[in-house]
Amino acid sequence: MILTDAERQNFLALPADDDTLIRHWSLDDDDRRLIETRRHDDTRLGLALQLSALRYPGRLIQRGEVIPSVALSFLAEQLGIEPEALITFARRAPTRYEQLAIPRQHYGFTELSHPLRADLLAFARGIAIVSTKDKFVVATLADEMRRRRIVIPGITLLERLAGQACTEAEEALYADVAGRLTPDLALRIEALLGVGRRAKQSGISWLREPPGKAGATAMRGLIDRLEAVRHVGIPNDVLQAIPAHRVRRMAQAGRRLTAQNFEQMRPGRRHATLAAFLLEMEIALTDAAIGMFETLIGKSFRQAESARDKQLLESASSATSALDFFANFGEAITAKRESRLSLDEAVTAVASWEELIQATASAKAIKRPQSEDDLITYLSAQYVRIRRFAAPFLASFTFEGNCRNAHFIEAILQMETAWRKGARSNDRPWVRKALLLANARWRKEIVGGDGAIDRKILELFLVVELKNRIAAGDICISGSRAYRALDEHMISQQTFAVIKAEARIPVAIPIDVETYLAQKAGALNQKLREAARRLEAGRGDTRIGAKGLRVPAVRTTETEAAIAFARRVATAMPSIRLTDLVADIDRMTSFSSLFEHLQTGRPPSDLRVFYAALIAEATNLGFLEDGARLSRHHAPPATADGNLAFSRRDIRAGARQAG
Repeated sequence: MILTDAERQNFLALPADDDTLIRHWSLDDDDRRLIETRRHDDTRLGLALQLSALRYPGRLIQRGEVIPSVALSFLAEQLGIEPEALITFARRAPTRYEQLAIPRQHYGFTELSHPLRADLLAFARGIAIVSTKDKFVVATLADEMRRRRIVIPGITLLERLAGQACTEAEEALYADVAGRLTPDLALRIEALLGVGRRAKQSGISWLREPPGKAGATAMRGLIDRLEAVRHVGIPNDVLQAIPAHRVRRMAQAGRRLTAQNFEQMRPGRRHATLAAFLLEMEIALTDAAIGMFETLIGKSFRQAESARDKQLLESASSATSALDFFANFGEAITAKRESRLSLDEAVTAVASWEELIQATASAKAIKRPQSEDDLITYLSAQYVRIRRFAAPFLASFTFEGNCRNAHFIEAILQMETAWRKGARSNDRPWVRKALLLANARWRKEIVGGDGAIDRKILELFLVVELKNRIAAGDICISGSRAYRALDEHMISQQTFAVIKAEARIPVAIPIDVETYLAQKAGALNQKLREAARRLEAGRGDTRIGAKGLRVPAVRTTETEAAIAFARRVATAMPSIRLTDLVADIDRMTSFSSLFEHLQTGRPPSDLRVFYAALIAEATNLGFLEDGARLSRHHAPPATADGNLAFSRRDIRAGARQAG
C-alpha cells in the first residue's frame, strides 16, 4: 500500500473545514434549479448532499455514513432547510438509488469502466515519472477522476492504480536507460559485480569503501576508484531524460545493494541502477578527492607551524643562556671599574676572550630577521609529502576558470607535465611565467639573494595557490558538484534561447539589462530626492549638523520591570521533558506525519524514538563513544536542573531509525 492507515481514512473523507466546503460544496443557480425539482425538504437536502459528495471527494455516500455536522449545516443553510430534515431521507430504499441517477444524468457522472481505467492508468504513468512520491500520484489521480466526473469506487482501487502506474513507469525508465547502453558498456558494468581488488570482495563494494585517514595513500585510493569508474565510461547523457529525483533514487539503491542483490535483478533494471550509481559515484569521489586535497594542504601548514614553534622554543632557551652570560659579564665589568682597571684588564679578569667570543657568536646565531618566522620558510620541509599527494591529484582532474585564471591553470598543467616527465630544469619558460604569478611574500622565498629560483618553493606556491583558488570558487573542476562552475547551476544557453524566443522567461524583472538598470536608477534617484527633502525640512530624528550625518541609536522598549516580569513568568512555568514538549506540539500540529523514511516513504513508526532523534539532531549532540553520562553542558536546559530530558538509548535508537 502507498498510503498509511491514517491517510487512507482521511483521503476520501467528507470535508469538514470551511475552506474546502466553500470551494467544493457551494451550490450555483443550476444546482438550485435541479434541487428544487424535489418536493420535500429531506429529498432536496439528500440530493444536494449526494451531488456535493460526487464533486468532492468524488465518491458516493455510503449507507449509514455519518455526515459531518459542519458540512450538513453548510448545505442546509444554502437551501434554507433545517439540517434535521435529513433524518427522514431515504426511508424508502428506492429513493436513494433514484437520486443517485439524477446527478449522473444531469451532470454526466460515470462509473469507472475498463476503457476509462486504461486511460487513467496511462495518465498516472506520466505523473509517476515526474513525481517525487508515490502518494502524490494517488492524489493527482483522484483529482483527475473528479475533473472527468468519474465516480471514485474507493481508496483501495486508487492505490492499486497508482501502484501499477508507478511500477510501469519505473520499468519504462529502466528500459529506456538500458536501451541507451551499448553491449560493451553493459559488459564493463557487469564486471563490477565480479571480484574486486581484494579477495571475496566485489568491485562495487570496493568502490563504496570509505577513503580512510587523509594522506597520500588515501588520496591514491580515491584516485584509483575514480579511474575505475571512468574506465567504465558511462556517458553523461545516458540519464539526461530521467528526472533528477529518479536518478538520485537509483543511485541510492546502488549505494545500498550488494553484488548478490544486483545479480537477482533483471538485466535492464540492474544496468540502469548501476549506471546511475556510477555517475553519482564519480561525482562523490571527485568531491572527496578535492576535499582531501584541501585537508592535506592545511595539515602541511599545521606541521610547518609545529616545526616553527619548536625552533622558536629552542631559540628561546639559547637566548636565555646568552642573556644570563652577558648580564653577569656586565655586572662584573661594572664592579671592576672601581679598581681603575683598563677595559682589556677588566675583561680578562672577568672571563676569557674565548668565552666572550663564543657567547657573542651564540647571541648572533639566535638573532634572526622576523621574516624567517613566516610559515612559508618551514613549508619547504613538507615538499616531498605534498608532492606525493598533489601529483596524482593534478593528473586526474581538469581545471577550469575565467580569463584571469588562464595563466595560472596553464602553469599548473605545465608543472604536472614536468613532474610526470621528471624534468627539473629551471630554464623552462613556464618557470619564469609562474614566478610572475607569485606575490611578494612568496617571491622573496622563491628567489634567492643571488637571483636563483628555488624550484621547490615555486611548486609549493602553485599547489597552495591552487587550493586557495578552488576554495574561493575562482577555479572549478570538471565532474564535481561542490566545486563546479557557476554556469552549470543555470539553465543552458540552448534552453534559454528557446524560452526567450517564446517570451516565457520565469523572472519578475525586465529581461533587457538596460531597461532594468534604468528602472533601478530611477527608483534610487527618487529615494535620494525624498531623503534630501526630509533632511532639508528637518523631518524625523536624522539630522545633518556640523559633524555630518547623525542617525539616532535604536532604542529598545524593554524596561527593567518587563524583564523582571519575564523572569517571574519563566520561574513559574512548570518543568517538562523535551520529548513530552515535542509530543504535545506534534499532537497539536501533526508535524511528524511530514517526516518520511528515506527508502520506504513511511512516517515514523516509533514516535518516541523519532522525537529523541529529532531533538538530538536539533541540539547538535552527536554521538558519545564512551560511557560517560550526558550532562547539562551538552544541551540547552529543558528541566529545572538543566539535565537532558532523553536518554542515550533514545538518541542512538533514533539515529539508527533516521539513518
